[in-house]
Amino acid sequence: MKKFVIILLIGTIVSLSVSAQKEFEGTIKFSWKIVGEGSDMIDAMMPSASYYLVRNKDVLFKMEGGMMTAMIGDILYLNKSKLSYMIRKGEKIAYKIEQEVTTDKNVKPTVIKVDEILKILGYDCQKYKVITKSGGVETVQYIWTTNAFKFPGMVKNKATRNSNLKIEGVDGLPLKLITSAGPMNIIMTATLMNKSVPDKSNFVLPKDYEIKIFDASKIMGF
Repeated sequence: MKKFVIILLIGTIVSLSVSAQKEFEGTIKFSWKIVGEGSDMIDAMMPSASYYLVRNKDVLFKMEGGMMTAMIGDILYLNKSKLSYMIRKGEKIAYKIEQEVTTDKNVKPTVIKVDEILKILGYDCQKYKVITKSGGVETVQYIWTTNAFKFPGMVKNKATRNSNLKIEGVDGLPLKLITSAGPMNIIMTATLMNKSVPDKSNFVLPKDYEIKIFDASKIMGF
């Protein structure tokens, strides 16, 4: 169960990069809710909210609340190097998440445009159903996007391999996502969008942090 939740969580938090028009810069806050069979047992693990800070294609992901916040820390994506880092402030360690050497080119999501528009934060958002099958496991996402912006694309690595990057047929910046895998659903809904560009200090690795290679089996305990 723990491994399932962590994989689902990481796949969800990096799933905002889809194709559209003007690239977003600023801060987006999402509320989190988990529902379905078994959700009560892991509710304390999940964050209550998350933030995406974006500046010139660099992305910082932060969470608040829940045990996962301490386990995962912040995730920083640096566009120039095309690398992601899992930053644990308490340990002063930045785990480098290296780019995948190979990808499964046969895994292509099925995208269905749904006849539904939902207004979120004043934006009309188009609904899509995205079905992905990999290793015999089917994952379903419902995504509501505004075509006013797009999220910067990120190179696939071990943090983003489960994410939906540049999905053909899906346009815009997601402001609501429902990710289903197994008996549970993770619901992320945008509650704040600030278009002020975050300070560049948010996107710099601290000089006194030790850099280590990310290894999920050692870090997450599975």
